Amino acid sequence: MGDVLVYGLVSGNFTLSESVAQKVFIATGTGLSPIYAMIKAAPREIKKALYFSVSFKEDLFYFQELQAFTDIDLHIHITRESVP
Repeated sequence: MGDVLVYGLVSGNFTLSESVAQKVFIATGTGLSPIYAMIKAAPREIKKALYFSVSFKEDLFYFQELQAFTDIDLHIHITRESVP
């Protein structure tokens, strides 16, 4: 708690930094595709977290692959779940 998050608009190259700093990935929908490639490319010893949001459970993809990563703090958010 109390951490500061600095963010900005994407500009220039959208690539994974080679630093050893913790990586926090945020993606929605098909925006996960480039992030997934970066997660796979990041060294296992670097701490990683992924926040992934989709509208419906049916929209989840790479779910089993993401769960198979043992070196990532995974957060899945479904924003429009059906109500019975």
